[in-house]
Amino acid sequence: MPPACTLKSAQYRLAQARGLRLPTLGLQISRQRAYSDTPAAATRDSRSLQTGATLNGSQPLFNRTNDVTIAQTEKGVDISTAEFDIADQDLILRVAQAYFDVLTAQDTLASARGNLAAIAEQVASAKRNFEVGTATITDTREAQARFDLARATQIVAENDLLTRRIALDTLVGRSNVTPNPLAVPVAVPAIAPTNTPPSMARRSSPGFPTAGRSASRATTSRPTWAFWSTCPCLPATRSKTGSRKHWCLKQSRKTIWRHSGAASHRAPEPRSTA
Repeated sequence: MPPACTLKSAQYRLAQARGLRLPTLGLQISRQRAYSDTPAAATRDSRSLQTGATLNGSQPLFNRTNDVTIAQTEKGVDISTAEFDIADQDLILRVAQAYFDVLTAQDTLASARGNLAAIAEQVASAKRNFEVGTATITDTREAQARFDLARATQIVAENDLLTRRIALDTLVGRSNVTPNPLAVPVAVPAIAPTNTPPSMARRSSPGFPTAGRSASRATTSRPTWAFWSTCPCLPATRSKTGSRKHWCLKQSRKTIWRHSGAASHRAPEPRSTA
């Protein structure tokens, strides 16, 4: 996995681990609807609709296991950050190396072309001397051999330059990159002596924090987590419940309702003769 993706994944894990300290809320809603019809009872039917809600809240006050988990995740983020810095430094070095490799290959090719042109003049001179009789055929053939060798050297330099350019294009993600040559004249500053001890130089290296954080993370790894997992936790919990009965309708057996349009009338009850 690329270092950038590893760092982002570690940051997401840290945010998820810190969520263990946040309060949690739970909401439960219930709704009940009841309908009963009993012909033999005094009440003919009954209908009801009841709604209830329960809200639960919890806040951990002391949980050492969560603290150890968060500490491990934070050290993991530190390690991923150090690894990302190392990859960043490595990329800078590789791009700089490829940049100067192209410049070196260009200088080598220019030198090979100049050498080939000079040897070509020697070959022409040897042929003229051989024609006038002041040189032997051996001198001509030696000059031709040097020319063939210089030609082969130029072909090798051209192929090397092409390879270096392809490597530079791959690193920077662009095509036909032409690096600028070194400005002439070159003003090189004087190298000042340093009194930095070797231990300080090692600590300033990007790889030193990674090793230290890995060792620190190892001290809070599985054995520490297993030890603190046996400790008690102290959560704060609060719950609130509420319910409401919306409506209830009961109808007697001796009551008869007759509906006509939008109005309703109840029939008169019979009078007693006693």
